[in-house]
Amino acid sequence: MLRGVLAFREGSVEHTLEAGDCLELGAAAPCVYRNRTDADCRYLVAIARRHP
Repeated sequence: MLRGVLAFREGSVEHTLEAGDCLELGAAAPCVYRNRTDADCRYLVAIARRHP
C-alpha cells in the first residue's frame, strides 16, 4: 500500500492493508479490492515469476 486503507478479500479471507503494508498472494482465488473510506488510496500490484 502506498497510501490510504484498502480492504482486500482473497477467497474467504479479508485483509486490511494500510500504507507500508504488502501482501503475497497464494493459490488462485477470487479477489475483491474495496476502499471503504471517502479518502483516496493508492496501491501497487506487482507480478513476479520465479525462474527455475
